[in-house]
Amino acid sequence: MVIRSRECDTKMGEIVAFRELVGLLDVAETVVVADALHCNKKSAKAVLDAKADYLLVVKDNQPTLRENIALFQRGADGE
Repeated sequence: MVIRSRECDTKMGEIVAFRELVGLLDVAETVVVADALHCNKKSAKAVLDAKADYLLVVKDNQPTLRENIALFQRGADGE
């Protein structure tokens, strides 16, 4: 279901449009899911500011973040 959309000319435009849409929609107490393009601090903050949680894809082009996630997972598993 498409709730709202916005036309973008560039990838940067898509990132900004995502943040704007999160602010326009009532997403409080929901989980916002987005692809790796939106896996950055400003987009995550926009979701949190909207009182929602997020699930963002992390790819290999963010090696430090991937390693931190792996360390967290190992710690959570008691290894």
